[in-house]
Amino acid sequence: MGLRKTEDFSESLQEYGLEFKDNDWFIMYTDGFVEAMNSELDEFGENRLIDVLKENHKKSARDMVDILYNKVQTFSKTDAHHDDMTMICVKATK
Repeated sequence: MGLRKTEDFSESLQEYGLEFKDNDWFIMYTDGFVEAMNSELDEFGENRLIDVLKENHKKSARDMVDILYNKVQTFSKTDAHHDDMTMICVKATK
């Protein structure tokens, strides 16, 4: 996400193949999700994100994006964030 093909990029790029099984997840997200803060200046963090993923792993990818976004909104109690929140969720299905 957000990468430009430059000489530095080409020199450091490594390609990998992944084999997915039914119901495996591939999730990419920007730091706006995990660095969202509440009024006590606590970050949402990776542990909360992982907990939400575990609790909702049977949901669809579309639902997962909505659930995670809403959990962050509820945690931070604001619609205004200081960072972007971008997420790509892919769920493997047969």
